[in-house]
Amino acid sequence: MRSVPFASGSAPALSSPSAKRASRTWWTGCSRPAAGGGKAGTGLGPRSVRLTLGRLKAAFEMAVDEGRLVRNVVKLVTPPEYTPGEREIWSKSAVRRFLRTVTKDTMHAAWRLSLYGLRRGEVLGLRCRTLT
Repeated sequence: MRSVPFASGSAPALSSPSAKRASRTWWTGCSRPAAGGGKAGTGLGPRSVRLTLGRLKAAFEMAVDEGRLVRNVVKLVTPPEYTPGEREIWSKSAVRRFLRTVTKDTMHAAWRLSLYGLRRGEVLGLRCRTLT
């Protein structure tokens, strides 16, 4: 059985039982999310798979550049099709109605900033003294 050069010594050939087990583990993880990761049995969506493959491809490419791998086999994977859905945009009257509804809410400032276009992480990272 031929070994493939790897970061620490060598990894088993792709046809070996351990490589097949690793592949099966990877695809099983894609079809059944971890506990708390979504509805059981639904698997990852096409966008999540595409993003994961993108990161994996970049990591393998770095390993090829460093001479740790001979080639980037992730490039051979065909990602699933993904078409973003139509975004629903609120009308001016819907925004005004929402702001009237949340006026007394303790998160009123956060809701307003979100409507101005700040992302959730940006809003949550703000401190009161930076707003004044």
